[in-house]
This record gives sequence, C-alpha cells and structure tokens, in this order.
Amino acid sequence: MIEHLSPSTAQSYRTCGKRVYFEKILGIDNPTKYAMTSYGSAMHRAIERLYKENLSKKDFCDAFIQEWEVLSAEVNNWKNDSKEYLLQEGLKACEDFYNEVYGKYDIELTEQKFNINRGEGSFPILCFADAITKDGIIIDYKFGRGLSGTADSKSYACNMATYAWAYKEENGKMPTKIVFIKEKWSKRKDRETGKYIFSHAGFVIDEKDVTEKEIEFYKNVYDNVEAGIQAGVFLPAQDDSFLCQSCGYRTMGLCERGV
Repeated sequence: MIEHLSPSTAQSYRTCGKRVYFEKILGIDNPTKYAMTSYGSAMHRAIERLYKENLSKKDFCDAFIQEWEVLSAEVNNWKNDSKEYLLQEGLKACEDFYNEVYGKYDIELTEQKFNINRGEGSFPILCFADAITKDGIIIDYKFGRGLSGTADSKSYACNMATYAWAYKEENGKMPTKIVFIKEKWSKRKDRETGKYIFSHAGFVIDEKDVTEKEIEFYKNVYDNVEAGIQAGVFLPAQDDSFLCQSCGYRTMGLCERGV
C-alpha cells in the first residue's frame, strides 16, 4: 500500500500507472534486474563511502569493486553488457570521478533524507538527495545511459523541484543551486556481433537554479498523481513504449494493455 510519494513514483505514475499499481499497491517486485541499474547503485554506494570515509583513490576503487560484486549477483538482464566489462568501465569512472569531481564540492551531507508533510489526509513526499554542500548546493548523481545530461531534461525536472521544495521547507530558503553529475557513455557498433558497445566517457557537471514557479508546478503534479491513485486510476504505458520492453510485469503475464 502506498504510504508516501516520491519523485520516482510520481514520474512512474505519469508514464506507466500499471507499474505503480503492481509495485506499490499490490507489492509485487519487478523481477527484472537490469545490469545498468545495479551498476548505478554500486557507483552511488561507493561515492557515498568515498565522502563519508574520506577514502583514497585506491580504496574508492576497491569500494566500487565490493559493491559491484554484491549487486551484480542480482542481475538477470544484462543486455549487451557483462559483469567483467561493467567492472572495467566502473573503475574508469571511479578514476575520473576522483580526479575531476571529488574535492570540487565541500560536501556536508550524503544521502540526505527529506520528508515533506503535505497536510492531513495527503501522502507525504519522501526523497533522498545524494549530497548537500555546506553552502546549500544539492547534488544528484546520474549513471544511466538514456539521459541527456542537461538540467532542462524532463527526466530531471521533478527531482530538481522536489529537492528544492524539500530544502526550502527544512531550511526556510531556496538551495543555492541544483547540480547533476552525469556519467557520459560513448557508443560504437561491434563489427563481429553487430551489437552496440557502451564505454565510459567521463562526466558532465550540469547546474541549474530552481524557481518558485517550477516548485508550484510540481506541487500540482503531486496533487494530480495522488488524486489518480486515490481514485484507483492506473493507466498503462502508451503503445510501443520503451517502458514495456522486457518489463517484468508483462513477462509474468500480469500486465495487459487496456486491462
């Protein structure tokens, strides 16, 4: 049963309400565990340890290896990747992060939990900021391949507005800015297999201010998402949506369009 909303739940509901229904209402976990999702989680955990434990570069790389060893064991959808290849690319990413990003920001908090109280009878909003600096910059890490790397991307907008809203609720003022640190990936086609191979290609650091107008817009989004959930409206993804490709709920035969 849904007890709170989050940026990911709000975005999921807007793109595929069926996913929210199976995952949040019925409590059925999606059995599809993607390699890149686990890779991103391993990077997040290693970076959190980097800042909390003030690790050396070698220890940071070792932390990623440890986290990847655990999370990769859960993967059942590798696509064109392999455990060894993503380990190799992850170590490149660790090197670049340590050399180019670590030390750039004066991190005060990691995995900062925000809980926005929206009033009696409404779901609170729960979200976690990857890091917050001493001067009020909120940092979010992105390791997926499908995001553009620009703060204007719709994939980032809900996160940005929610973090800014939560920060303001807690501190009485807007954050200094929101910073997205995104891993870049280069793509090439393998001559022998014809499959695309993705390689780590550095990081994009993208900064943006969030306005009161944007926060108000997403307050309305959360209101509409809650109204739909309360009314029991869970629309499936649009026809031919990439969200349905390899979707675990469809693979299990649970989800049928229009049902």
